[in-house]
Amino acid sequence: MASEAFGASLSRIDVVKRRRYGLRAIDNEVIATQQQIADLYCQLGLLPKRVDIRQATLTPEQYAKLTPEAILR
Repeated sequence: MASEAFGASLSRIDVVKRRRYGLRAIDNEVIATQQQIADLYCQLGLLPKRVDIRQATLTPEQYAKLTPEAILR
């Protein structure tokens, strides 16, 4: 099992497995989920150091200005 092999809790692995990918607005929930995934990858040694997702993203307001109306609905 992946959680045993990497020493991560199953619930944290499930966050990655259950994530739906597709087009949607980038909001605080999406950023928080991406941070959880990045933290898990760091814990597993897949990233050499912790990544702060907020430093690599625009603000939700900036994304809203760039996001087509069809996705915001």
